[in-house]
Amino acid sequence: MLSLEYLQKLKRSPALQELEWYRCKEDPKHFIFNWLKTLDSDDPENKVFKNFPRKKYLEIVIDKWLEHQVLFVPKSRQHMWSWIFVWLYLWLAQFRKWKLVFFQSKKEDDAIDLVNRAKILYENEPDFLKRYYENWKFIELKEWKTKKKQESSAKLSFPAIKSEIRWVPQWRDQVRMQTLSWLLMDEAAFQNEAEWAFEAALPAIWKTWKVTLLSTALANTFFEKACFDEIEDD
Repeated sequence: MLSLEYLQKLKRSPALQELEWYRCKEDPKHFIFNWLKTLDSDDPENKVFKNFPRKKYLEIVIDKWLEHQVLFVPKSRQHMWSWIFVWLYLWLAQFRKWKLVFFQSKKEDDAIDLVNRAKILYENEPDFLKRYYENWKFIELKEWKTKKKQESSAKLSFPAIKSEIRWVPQWRDQVRMQTLSWLLMDEAAFQNEAEWAFEAALPAIWKTWKVTLLSTALANTFFEKACFDEIEDD
């Protein structure tokens, strides 16, 4: 955690704010553990936002995610695994140009919820992080908004850098039809066509993009076999 003394200096110093922006752009762990805040689900009425605790196992998983294009992550409850990967994909969309990120889950509402989590994280960032450095100056990351309630919950867009986070249904054709950059498949073991959706994403993966499959346990599924390296080659 950043010290109170440093945070007080940060408020008064544009130079320090620029330094923090660069640190967040280059180091997702610095960005995640120091600046992103989540709503405390134990006290939703008071809307208490808290920093995520910096745990060694989370840092290890983030390092693995940075290192590999494809990552399968078995998850358990109370460890906020979905949140940590929403954070990572928000980091990509916010600090990199031309990134089209898709969140996929077993239900439409669950996928939209992942997008809304990204919105909560972004909305609670300090303003000096909501910008992008280009052509020797900072430009504001003005989030695209619509008056239509249904559309507003479907995406998080940054028109200034042409990056966007959207949700996508679980079916394989939904992935194949999209020109995605990055894909997060949450509760992949419970998606009826997870294996085929994953295969549909492979052409994008080979172009150096990433896909993360995340799920609680379910026996005799593509996700379980992949985690234990039990998938047979055709």
